[in-house]
Amino acid sequence: MKSHWVELDVTGERMPTYVAEPDGAPRGAVLVLQEIFGVSAEIRALTDLVAGAGYLGVAPALFHRTDPHFEATHDEAGFDKGRAAAGAIEFPQLVADLTAAGEYARGHIGPQARIATWGFCFGGSIAFLSATLPFVSAAVSFYGGQIASSPGPTRPALLVMAPQVTAPLFFAFGGKDPYIPQTEIDTIKDELDRLAKPYDLHVYPDEDHGFFRFGPEGNAGSRDVWPRVQTFLATHLG
Repeated sequence: MKSHWVELDVTGERMPTYVAEPDGAPRGAVLVLQEIFGVSAEIRALTDLVAGAGYLGVAPALFHRTDPHFEATHDEAGFDKGRAAAGAIEFPQLVADLTAAGEYARGHIGPQARIATWGFCFGGSIAFLSATLPFVSAAVSFYGGQIASSPGPTRPALLVMAPQVTAPLFFAFGGKDPYIPQTEIDTIKDELDRLAKPYDLHVYPDEDHGFFRFGPEGNAGSRDVWPRVQTFLATHLG
C-alpha cells in the first residue's frame, strides 16, 4: 500500500485529497468521508485500511473552501471549530466534492470502476446523501447524526432525501451514543422500510459515538463490524 496527497479541481477550487493505493489492481474505490475534525490522522488510517482491503481509498478534504488543510483537535475548541466548518458547507457543494473525488477514482482505475462511500459522524451523514448520486454503487454510514435529525433551521434532516436513494446502504451505530438516540435509528429504519430501500443496519449496544475511530481492533463493536463492511463492499463493488 502507498499513500499520497493530490489536489482536485472543484469548480475552480482546489480540494486536497488523501489517496491510499492498494498493492495490485484495485477492486473498486471507496470515498472515505471525514468527521468534523478534518482528514485527520484517524481518517487517513481508515483510508489506508480501505487500501489494505484491496480498494482505492480516496479521502477528500470537504472543508477546503474555508480551510484547505483543516484539522481540529478532539476537545471543546475542536468541536466548535469543526461544527462551524460543517455548518458553512452546503449540500450542492458536497455533491460537487463527491463528484470530483469519484471522477478522480474513475480516472485512476478506469471508467467502469465501481465506487462506494464510507463516512463517519459528519461524513456518515454525507454518506447517506451520497446514496442518491448516480455514480455511487454502495454507501456505508457510521453514526451519522444528521440523517434523522436537523442540524439547524436552514438545513433539513437528510432523511427527506430517502426517496432519491438508489444505492444500498450499510449503517452502524453505537447503543451508548448520546447524540443519536434509538428513536432516530428507528425513524431511519421505518422510512427506508416504507420506501423498500435496501439497507443493512447494526446497533452495538456497548459502543459510544465514534467507536470505529481507531480502526477494527479498537473495541468489540469494531471487530464485529469490519468484516461486515468488507462483505458489503465486496458484494456491491465486486
